Amino acid sequence: MNKLPIVQYPLTTIMLDDDPVFLEGMKFNLNNSFIKFSTDQKEVKCFIKKHQQSGINYGKIMNYCYPEEISEKRMSINLGLIEEKINDDRKQNEFIVLVIDYDMPIQNGLDICEEIKADNVYKILLTGAASMPEVVNAYNNKLINMYIDKSNENLVEVLNIEIVEAQQTYFQKFSANILSAINLDTNVKCYLGNRQYIDFISQYINEYNIVELYLFDHAGSYLIKDYNGCKSRLHIADLDMVKGVLESLQEDIDPKIRDDIKRRNKMLCVKNIDSYDKKMNFSKYMVNCNKIAAGSDLYYSIVPCQ
Repeated sequence: MNKLPIVQYPLTTIMLDDDPVFLEGMKFNLNNSFIKFSTDQKEVKCFIKKHQQSGINYGKIMNYCYPEEISEKRMSINLGLIEEKINDDRKQNEFIVLVIDYDMPIQNGLDICEEIKADNVYKILLTGAASMPEVVNAYNNKLINMYIDKSNENLVEVLNIEIVEAQQTYFQKFSANILSAINLDTNVKCYLGNRQYIDFISQYINEYNIVELYLFDHAGSYLIKDYNGCKSRLHIADLDMVKGVLESLQEDIDPKIRDDIKRRNKMLCVKNIDSYDKKMNFSKYMVNCNKIAAGSDLYYSIVPCQ
């Protein structure tokens, strides 16, 4: 992974096969809790048709703007719309991985794939003979995205990898548009491509079973959700950000708050310091912080959501 995604959450996978015994075996072996198993071709086609116009609408998130003082085109990014997706029950169907058997009655898998024109469907064909000319031609003509020999002794492992990679590619493509817009602004430091931060987030996801990520600032802070549904905010800051916070604080603020921030013992975890009344108790927003890695100048704090 070269860059962290702007968003990431579970997406739907559909496995269509006329053999219920095969499907039952797959239920206990595939690693995705959002897999729908079906022997009903009509049901699957109707489901995909219903969601074929899904997908992240980044046109609403990115808005072109033309400040009078500059001649180049710039973009404004509404990260609030990304954060709101955590409560969107429809998001799991924005992108669908369809794992479909070739040899089925009524219609074979290729015929069904030919009917499905939706751009938000990634099609994996399972076949008993992966070298079949029609299967190879379908792949070359981009009718299907992948084909796998159903008799492959490592079928479950291969499917798990392909499903995850297809979903990650979806989020990476979307994220690339947003990151390009963020990078147009030279005043913004974005750490989503920082190798230490990528390693830190990857480790944190695995250790705490994080299933959803939503970027809420340009630096790389995330609203996160774990497998049990618990939400937290992961704030990050570099030394320049710490300096900026100190300069933003009122002169009469509690010296201990200022000292804790200066020493990087704690982080002031608010989204916008200027929006807070100076009489507000800032100490309640002070959270212990740590380096993301030894020798790093990047710090993080975790704030549980109420």
